[in-house]
Amino acid sequence: MDFLNNDYLLTNTKAKNIYNEIRDLPIIDPHNHSDLKEIIDNENWHDIWEVEGQTDHYIWQLMRRMGIEEEKITGNASNKEKWKAFAEVFPSFALNPVFEWMQLDLKNSFGIQKLLNSNNADEIWEITKSKLQKDDYKPRSLLNKMKVEIMCTTDDPVSDLKYHKKAKNELENLEVYPTWRPDNYSKIEKSNWQRNVLKLIEKYLDTNNLSLNNLLKALELSHSYFDKLGCVSSDHDLPELMSKEVSFKEAENIFDKKLNQELRNNEIIIFKAFMLNYYAELNRKKGWIMQLHIGVKRNYRQSLLDEVGINSGGDIIGSEVNIVDGLSYLLNKFEDLKFVAYIINDNYLQSLVSIARAFPNLNLGSSWWFNDSAYGMNKHLNHIAAVDILAKQTGMVTDSRKILSYASRTEVYRRTLANLLGESVLKQQLPISLAEKIAVDLSYNRPLELFFKNK
Repeated sequence: MDFLNNDYLLTNTKAKNIYNEIRDLPIIDPHNHSDLKEIIDNENWHDIWEVEGQTDHYIWQLMRRMGIEEEKITGNASNKEKWKAFAEVFPSFALNPVFEWMQLDLKNSFGIQKLLNSNNADEIWEITKSKLQKDDYKPRSLLNKMKVEIMCTTDDPVSDLKYHKKAKNELENLEVYPTWRPDNYSKIEKSNWQRNVLKLIEKYLDTNNLSLNNLLKALELSHSYFDKLGCVSSDHDLPELMSKEVSFKEAENIFDKKLNQELRNNEIIIFKAFMLNYYAELNRKKGWIMQLHIGVKRNYRQSLLDEVGINSGGDIIGSEVNIVDGLSYLLNKFEDLKFVAYIINDNYLQSLVSIARAFPNLNLGSSWWFNDSAYGMNKHLNHIAAVDILAKQTGMVTDSRKILSYASRTEVYRRTLANLLGESVLKQQLPISLAEKIAVDLSYNRPLELFFKNK
């Protein structure tokens, strides 16, 4: 194959030397959307679409962009029909990260060194289908082959975490921890908010009495339950961001009003600010990290939400987030709490990086979602290096919904990092020994120390 070879993304000898120091390091993945049941059950996948396309809204979005009908994306077409439709338009994805991730998966996991297209879609389907029936292509074997050492799933507070309990006893050479994701209880404007709140209260308090006090008690009990099963962080989807001081009484009035009538926009924001403060208080007591995913505009395409549902490719980069004012109260009130911030709109990167200089407890996460590419990573890392401290970046998270992409996404990050450092060595900005140390730290030591120091 004349692309994605050993020199992929590495433009000089120094970069290649640095990459050789980090290419085989274990993977520490503090944030993903993996289905732990799939890992615990450890059953063979049936085909390549099930592995690569069945849960990946990145792929779905690009297929729609190329005019593929929904029937062959998330509809009732067979998996083979979906795979062939994907292969037909795949070459057009060139220079999009989906193109590189897919080809890396085919090369590294299946030994296929051909450009996927309509001419070889059937052949690759058969090759991968045959291999996926083997024991060493089961989920646990693949994770072991990829050297995934620690991973954190993303879980609703109402989850019983039964598969995490099994993971503690059944998984070898792999630690899996839950992440507490309480968005469903903050987003008071959603039609299913009351149902979600009731379910959590019933689970932990054995009552159907809807009140803010009961919600907070149930959340605290859930938080403690997650803590006992090894949870180290909470995670928060923040399409908009506003932190401010809000009294319990003010939040309670809004809670009670919502049970009978619609809220004004400012009331929604006030309630979310109160809940964000409450989550931070819980995290501070337990010594958890608070992950902030900032700025996604959810379900922008209404017809897609109606016909397919959430997480189907209808989300976009938001454009109206006040990073500076939005973070101010939270960071000033909780200076003893560690935060990791992921920003989806690069327009806010400069502000966020400068805020990190003012608040050492704010850590800058990996370039995220639409920026999760060699181009986006390079821009992100360069700006952090120039304004903040590169060595304080938190490393890579896959944010992935599929196991195979853990290795490919991590490889893109490590190669991009190695190339950035290699170029800096060539420009005599730093010695090769220091470049290698930074590369090793960001690829392994930094996320291990930040998230799992006490494990």
